This record gives sequence, structure tokens and C-alpha cells, in this order.
Amino acid sequence: MLTDAEADLLAFAAFPRRHGRQIWSTNPLERVNKEIKRRTDVVGVFPTRPRCCAFPEPC
Repeated sequence: MLTDAEADLLAFAAFPRRHGRQIWSTNPLERVNKEIKRRTDVVGVFPTRPRCCAFPEPC
């Protein structure tokens, strides 16, 4: 399976060298995860599906 996906797995190697730092960095992913955690902490409680469906559709 890895051999079949070799072109996809190594696609980053075709980018110009100056992009290497951004490609290898996990900072964007970490930033997204941190933002999700922050927003989750702000909201605190998420409604369950039955509770969401209890409200009528807006007109």
C-alpha cells in the first residue's frame, strides 16, 4: 500500500526549498487544535442530538 502511495507521500519534495520550513512544521495544525480547545472551553456544554432536534425549524 505504501509503495502504491509513494507519489502522494513524497509530493512535498516537489515544492521549492524555501517552503520546506512551513511544510515540515506542525504549527498550523497545533494552532487549529488549540483554537478548537479554546472554543470548546468557552462553550462548555454541547447539546445532544435529541435536544437540538427538539426545536422547530426556523421559518
